[in-house]
Amino acid sequence: MSGKRRRLSDEGRTLIMAWHLLRGILVRSESSKIYHFAKAAYHAKKLAKKRLEADEAERLGLTKSEYLLLLTMARGRDFTVRELAEKTGLSESTIRKNLKTFVKAGIAEKDESQVPYIYRLREDVRAELREALESEEGG
Repeated sequence: MSGKRRRLSDEGRTLIMAWHLLRGILVRSESSKIYHFAKAAYHAKKLAKKRLEADEAERLGLTKSEYLLLLTMARGRDFTVRELAEKTGLSESTIRKNLKTFVKAGIAEKDESQVPYIYRLREDVRAELREALESEEGG
């Protein structure tokens, strides 16, 4: 098996969550109950987080991929397309399309002095995003 993990669809994750809930109810051992309920809670949290991200992206007028890319870039410094693909799970073509939009809008910069190209958010944009993220996580 390769090192890449396949992402679960929402339907697949919901089924796995339901299976763990049912197993948690049916098993006799207390440790097995704890294990299955913990796994169900893990999958429920993943589903909820995904829904919150989609809601926040929609509220800001962004696509989910644009929102995820901005969050990732705000938490770092300089990125290649490949690094962003590894961090976000988005395809390189989606990232290139979004980065082109960000550069055109003036919120990101493209450094062509080396290959592969380096992308970064403009410092003022990055500072605003980081501040918003910190207040969101703190409050």
